[in-house]
Amino acid sequence: MATLPGNIEYNVKIKLYDAKTGTLEDVIDVSNRLVIRYHLVITHLLSPVGNPLLQQVMSPADFAKYGLPTDTDLKIKKMRFGTDPTQTDITMSGLISLVEPRFFADGTTIPPGTQDWYDIDGYKFGNGADVVSSITGQPVQDYDQNITFSSTMGGPQGNSTTTTPIVYREAGLFTNNDIMFARTTFPPITKDENLALKFEWNLSLP
Repeated sequence: MATLPGNIEYNVKIKLYDAKTGTLEDVIDVSNRLVIRYHLVITHLLSPVGNPLLQQVMSPADFAKYGLPTDTDLKIKKMRFGTDPTQTDITMSGLISLVEPRFFADGTTIPPGTQDWYDIDGYKFGNGADVVSSITGQPVQDYDQNITFSSTMGGPQGNSTTTTPIVYREAGLFTNNDIMFARTTFPPITKDENLALKFEWNLSLP
């Protein structure tokens, strides 16, 4: 697990399943990088007046229409996936080669141009290791140190429309209003209707 300045730890686990049988075939562990916009998200949520610098990452039209984001806008609710293996730079604001899902997990068609993301379908909280109180000298449970966001790319989703298969190499973690919080790259995964992918994105706070 990689560690950021400030001791925020983070990693991504990618589980590969047989889409027909549900059998787990492989697990890939990779680290990811939080991009600079995550500072804006955190400071906006912590401040009672919000962070006006968020205006800089919104389009002028959206800012004029909606104003500064609400707390609900900044909840992490989406993942996106793509094909570019370029290593993440902290200034990135999105994926490089995005691939739309085109279908919901049940095979229902997504209307063109309406959804280019996968919903977060699971949130898991976990306690960290006990810490010792500087007052009592006794161990104290460290509550909810970890949060894991999960999203699934089902068998019908994210496949090629030609004879050339899609090879996934990148993923991004996004807020509800599409600010990219983190991005990762990983070894090539060739996707077709026989393969389902589950991404588990973990953040561990100090």
